[in-house]
Amino acid sequence: MMRVLTAYSEREASAPSFPAHPIAGLAGTSFKPQHLQAILAGPKPRGVFEIHAENYTGAGGPPHRALEAIRSDHAVSLHGVCMSIGAPQPLDKAHLARFRALVQRYEPALVSEHVA
Repeated sequence: MMRVLTAYSEREASAPSFPAHPIAGLAGTSFKPQHLQAILAGPKPRGVFEIHAENYTGAGGPPHRALEAIRSDHAVSLHGVCMSIGAPQPLDKAHLARFRALVQRYEPALVSEHVA
């Protein structure tokens, strides 16, 4: 019997790209790119950085380099604000695909989205 793997199941089967950072009992704060250099230069605080998904839907560039640097040393919480899950119109499948790609790329400890 032949099994066809989707990109997601292939990703699940592979080793994580980033280290796991336990978050139990930790506080979080929103990541602001203008604070990146101070975060990287200072001591490694224990905590979680909340990342707004829509700021990282592009394919690469400086935003992703900054997020990769943060994610290497810290847990992140990926939070979306544009999916409108409870809205009367159907879900935007392209937006959902971009959101899914971010989850797969950055392996966040938490994922959340606005209901409406």
